[in-house]
Amino acid sequence: MFMIILGIIDMIAGAMLSLSGLISLAGNGWVFWFGVISLLKGLYSILTAMAAQFYFDVMGIIDLLVGIFLLMSFYNITNGFFVYIGIVMLLKAAYTIVMGVVAAK
Repeated sequence: MFMIILGIIDMIAGAMLSLSGLISLAGNGWVFWFGVISLLKGLYSILTAMAAQFYFDVMGIIDLLVGIFLLMSFYNITNGFFVYIGIVMLLKAAYTIVMGVVAAK
């Protein structure tokens, strides 16, 4: 159940980042807090992977990038490749939700 909740959070953050190329997200409090959550998730994932001596945690790196880019979008600093990182995050969210459903059975 926890993985499904994290997947839904990832899905919302990925959708926000994908939309940052189309609409302005500057000053939106939801974007700020989802950026902070994504940033903290990424830091936690990377630090726990390093503690386990696994130094290339791609999922944590994606979370970290999305968190940074959402915070940049909050301050109206956007770029065209934010959309692509948002799509990667949506794919990661779909993977997380599927793994959460499979693990729950």
